[in-house]
Amino acid sequence: MLRRIRSSHVVFARMRTAVLIAGLMTLAIAGCGGDDESPADPGEPNGAQLAGPLTFTRGGGIAGRTDKLVVQPDGSGSLTTRSGGERAVKLESAELQTIADEVERADLGGLPEDSTAGQSQPDAFGYRVAYGGATVTTESGSIPDRMGPLVATLSKVVDRLGAK
Repeated sequence: MLRRIRSSHVVFARMRTAVLIAGLMTLAIAGCGGDDESPADPGEPNGAQLAGPLTFTRGGGIAGRTDKLVVQPDGSGSLTTRSGGERAVKLESAELQTIADEVERADLGGLPEDSTAGQSQPDAFGYRVAYGGATVTTESGSIPDRMGPLVATLSKVVDRLGAK
């Protein structure tokens, strides 16, 4: 009977070892997969990137302000405001990524250069975005749907950087 207990103990010890080895192998195999070499989707981090400078100009409103933001592909740039003159700026990486994704989705080259309502609107803001050889001019109340997120993001960046 004593022999039987020892052999049971040995059997259970071997079973435990086998289960541990199987678990480790499963983890090792699971860790080997998942490297996707395909390009990132535009909405993912490190998706779209600016291929050249982007210029955003915003003007008008009750105060008659004029702001100009120039963003380089590395996130550096300049901000010119009526009250503050021109100064160097650096965008946060998340802002730069959002702008790159939104400019890609906006497809500026596929929009009419003059995307305004065609009639003057008192105290409206006018916007101009120039990127990749395309320039689109629009105004509040007539911003093309696919350009709206880009204009909103660029306006927030300008406000954050000091053109309030």
